Amino acid sequence: MPDRASNGFESHRSPLIPDDQPHGPTLAAAVVLFDPDGHVLLVHQTYGGCRWGLPGGRLEPGESPQQAAVREVAEEAGVAVSLDHLVGLYSLRSRRHGLRFIFRGTIESGDPHPGTD
Repeated sequence: MPDRASNGFESHRSPLIPDDQPHGPTLAAAVVLFDPDGHVLLVHQTYGGCRWGLPGGRLEPGESPQQAAVREVAEEAGVAVSLDHLVGLYSLRSRRHGLRFIFRGTIESGDPHPGTD
């Protein structure tokens, strides 16, 4: 029987996650932002494999995916954004298993620069 988590999502035991996994699924959000020329804003991650990716990260306790997406862009790129719509919801079955919410957004203020995160 699913139970209602404090963040508004129903919690289900996933058949894709074995019982011996040390960590449960993670929830994360990211934002696709375009400049006027159609270029996508990417951030250079300073952890893990130091890859380029969309600005985003894990949800904090009690935070919605939308709130996390806006917060992460501010932390990682130094800009304020509004979210236009959900582009996709992805389930990862890798070591970092969980759900990823990807939004399309618009920069409302600021010029992108390396953030504090």
